[in-house]
Amino acid sequence: MAPKGRSVKALKDYPEPVHPARHSVLWRQSAFLKNWESRWYCLDRSGFVYAHSPQGMLLCKPVFSGKIKEAIADDKLVHKDGGVMMWGFVVKSDGGSFVHLYSDDKFLRDEWVATMNSSVRSYRHDQFLSDRYNIDYNQPLGTGLFAVVLRAEERSTKASSMTRELCRRGVECGTGLARLAANFWGVQRSRDKGQLAATEGGYEEEEGPRDMGRHSAWLPDAGVAIKVIKAEAYREYKDLVEREIMVWHAVGVHPHIVKLKEVLYSEARVYFVAELCDGGNLMASLANSSNYCERDVARILRQLLDAVRHCHAQGISHSDLKPENIVLLGRSPESPIKLIDFSLTSFFHTATEPGGTPEFVAPELLLQPEQYAEDGCGPSIDIWAVGVIAYFLLSGKTPFHASSMERIIELVKAGQWTFSPHHVWQGISDGAKDLISCCLQLNPNHRPSAAALLEHPWLRAHPTQHRTLLLNDALHEFRAQYGNQGSMLRTSWIRRSGVLRTMPLGQPPGLSGETGMTGGAAAWTTPSSAGLPCSSQAMAGGAALPMDHRQLTARAAHDTGSSCRGSVAAARPVGH
Repeated sequence: MAPKGRSVKALKDYPEPVHPARHSVLWRQSAFLKNWESRWYCLDRSGFVYAHSPQGMLLCKPVFSGKIKEAIADDKLVHKDGGVMMWGFVVKSDGGSFVHLYSDDKFLRDEWVATMNSSVRSYRHDQFLSDRYNIDYNQPLGTGLFAVVLRAEERSTKASSMTRELCRRGVECGTGLARLAANFWGVQRSRDKGQLAATEGGYEEEEGPRDMGRHSAWLPDAGVAIKVIKAEAYREYKDLVEREIMVWHAVGVHPHIVKLKEVLYSEARVYFVAELCDGGNLMASLANSSNYCERDVARILRQLLDAVRHCHAQGISHSDLKPENIVLLGRSPESPIKLIDFSLTSFFHTATEPGGTPEFVAPELLLQPEQYAEDGCGPSIDIWAVGVIAYFLLSGKTPFHASSMERIIELVKAGQWTFSPHHVWQGISDGAKDLISCCLQLNPNHRPSAAALLEHPWLRAHPTQHRTLLLNDALHEFRAQYGNQGSMLRTSWIRRSGVLRTMPLGQPPGLSGETGMTGGAAAWTTPSSAGLPCSSQAMAGGAALPMDHRQLTARAAHDTGSSCRGSVAAARPVGH
């Protein structure tokens, strides 16, 4: 057992027992009428429970009395209303009772069976993280004050390599096998569409399999990223960590969202195991680009909006969209993007502690924090952030860029912005500007949905129709902010107990000590090539903030009537 107060690195010598957890929608048939009923099921240290929805977990009920004895997959297919195939399994308790549950996703069913049986073993005999993964404790992918992110490889390497080979052969043959293998890995599947999604943005749905073949080199291997939440951070931010676990599970699988593989609890910590993205931070990649143009921006925004649309279809608001929370799956500049960091994510219109990043946060969250804390957020706050990201990707600065935090907050609250300076925007198409204008509507009700934005003519246009004029001004800014000299950091804040406070984000990588609670790009990436930093270090914290930034944000707090410590600080590359 790891002695209390020891660092995460000490877990190598003092491992602690872990127990698996899983959340998702499952189906069952009513006892008498045999009607199909969907419920939200949760397996964690407290037992196996269910509720009518994730938001209703405070009123959850046990599935049966007693502990789980075993879970058995039933390969006899059942057809639900409308002909949907359901994959079943039986969960038995040690008291003799049992329940039949179903999923419309075979691989989700198999994950549930594996998690349940692993949970049974963990209560009978201690199971450790090292039983599941070969972990590199010596070179963390990212470190901060509240979490550390480690690279690891699954111990079931034989099965992983076989699946990878299956996936490769399916892609090469262009057969249904590709779809099967892609569904397993969650690389190119959209649950909403039930089909392969085109990595080039989906301007024509039938191009998905062909794009998959082009990017076959990016199919995942047995590598994973493990974010370890420090014991002290879990105690203080337990509600946020538990919400992230539930919401990330609810997000499900999407080609442009980093996949959560499993969650493990110990007595004092939580471990998030997610897919590993080798491409590093998007902005670091763009800073090294030599031919960056509107075509690239449109491709990135199509993929980002597809991820946002998927979240919104699940009734989920990401709430902290920004460039630092976008990573690349592979090391090619045209690799698919992945959206990360669900630490501020919440369900629509559910009481929450609103937060965000000052230059990307919607003005209504600053103007009416009490209302949004009570009533929760809707999809419109993400649409505002998409507009700011689009503006940033095209020009290199946000529309609310200013020399002080006070001025940034003032501009955001007023919704004041223009396409300036003129020499930067004169070469950018009217279509791109119109997309931004649609997103940056001060009235949240006037902002379009993510699905509607995906139909915008500028995004629907074929890549050959986009301007290829180099965005030199944006490149200049990217290289200054994200190039080899360092990595940009935009600190997130969250409203807690009536005040705004910095999330535990932001210590430069490579420093001693444990963790960052939320994951920025560092959480799920490996150091990129050409000496670029592994990511934006969005997991850092107050300790890394220079004193003048602390004073600056304290003055900004006076302006907003709250205590706001968000700031921007530089971080150095891992290993430097």
